[in-house]
Parts: sequence; structure tokens; C-alpha cells
Amino acid sequence: MIRSLLTQLALPPALNFVLLLLGLLLMLRYRRLGQGVAAFALVTLLLLSLPWVKYQVHVALEVYPPVEPARLQALDANSSAIVVLGGGLRGFAPEYSHEGLADNTLRRVLYAVEVASQRPLPVLVSGGGPQDSDDTEAALMAQMLGRMNLAPRWQEDRSRNTWENAEFSAALLRQAGIDTVVLVTDAWHMRRAVPCFEAQGMKVVPAPTGFRSGTYPDLRTLVPERTALFQNGDALREWLGVLAYALSYDSFRNAAFPSSESAISESTISGTMAVPAAAAPDQSPSPSR
Repeated sequence: MIRSLLTQLALPPALNFVLLLLGLLLMLRYRRLGQGVAAFALVTLLLLSLPWVKYQVHVALEVYPPVEPARLQALDANSSAIVVLGGGLRGFAPEYSHEGLADNTLRRVLYAVEVASQRPLPVLVSGGGPQDSDDTEAALMAQMLGRMNLAPRWQEDRSRNTWENAEFSAALLRQAGIDTVVLVTDAWHMRRAVPCFEAQGMKVVPAPTGFRSGTYPDLRTLVPERTALFQNGDALREWLGVLAYALSYDSFRNAAFPSSESAISESTISGTMAVPAAAAPDQSPSPSR
């Protein structure tokens, strides 16, 4: 709880209001400094509310394009599996007898069904749960997939973050002779998720969903909206996650930031050179909804 609260306060829009309050307090004694801090908080809040800024922030995260059916068909069914990463639980879900799946998780589950319809492969769901709950992302994802006739073969229910998703999932898959994963998660999460699995020795076929790097083709891209504000907060958190993992794990850093020569060589061999997904249509909810 404490960690979640601190994380929330360290990211927009809460961070902007913290800075604004700090600026107002500083103005009581250091007027110019306080005005500068308050102005910075308001200007960055405005910028982060622009769809144009959302596009710029996300286009560098969404480096993997939608997976091609031909690439799925080429996979060896004996050594490949679909891995679906959890994206959180919805604690207040009175319509269920248990916690609900967050929107991010639901989107990934639905896309996993689409991927499996193109290439039937065994499925692993990965995601733990909050300490004060008996529910886990893996269990609830498995329940929903089972209702859609896609019962997962494995449930990894101990992980608390993306690194543990990869570490614990890879351990289960290696026991079954699996060395290639079709990784299903949000497009903006792939930049962190793919290197985590590669660091565990897995070959990764990214299958991203939930692209956010689309934008309006007109002046609406310069009009503030609440959707852009909150999605930019998610993107900044993701960039902080990439930085934290790069500083904490050598294997992640080597996978995420390979030398130019090795990156070109690996891309040539696998035919999976990462390209911006800027052309993908925006799947963000309409601002009017």
C-alpha cells in the first residue's frame, strides 16, 4: 500500500499537484522560486494532457508492430507457447464474487484468444495478486480463458512485477521443453517485457495489443484531454521501469540495449527488426466516453 501510494504521488497528475502545492508554499518566502515551481507544474500538466505529446511519448515505447499470422504459423508447436501477462486487478468489483480483472488484463486476455485462434499453442498466464487478497491475476485470467474454451496449461501466480513474470514463467516453460514464447501484453509494455524474457534465455515473438501511439489527424491533437493525461502517466511509469531494470539487471540491459552490430545481426536472422508502431490505429477510448 505504501509503495503504491508513493508511486502514485511520484507520477502525473498527482506529482503536478504536489509541485503546485510546493510552489505555493515556497512563494510565502521565496516568491520567484515558488512561482517557477508552480508554473512548471501547470505547464507540464497542460503538456501531458495533449494527444500530440501522448503520441511522442508512446511511439518510442511501442517499437514492436502487430504480430503477423505467417510468423505464428511458422512456430514449432512442440517448443512454443503463448504467454499472457497480467495487467492488474480491479479491487472494487461488487458484481463478482471475487476481484475483477483490470482493463489492461482483460484486453490481453481477449487478444490471447485471437492469437490462439490463428495458431493453437499451449497457454501460460502470469501474474500474482495483492498481499491482502486470495485472488491472483493468473487464476482469474485462467478462469476467463476457460470460459472461452482456452484453458491455460500453466498458471504462474507468484510474480509481482514484469521481471518476475519472466523469471517464474521461464522456469515453468523450460521444464516442458518450451524455448519460444508468443508474448501477449500491451504494446507500450513490450519494451520492458521482451528483454525480461530474453534475459531468461527465451526466444520471444511479441504479440502486442492496446496500441496508444495513434493520434488525431487534425487540431484535436493540440486540445487537452483526460485520456492523454492518464496514459502519459502510464508511459512515464513504463520508462521509469525500463530505467530501473537496466540499472538493476545486467542481463536486461544487454537484451534491451544490445550493441548496434549484434542488434542488426539478430534482426537479420529472425526477421523481426523492431519498428515504430506509429501507423497503428489509436485504440484509446474516445474522450467523449
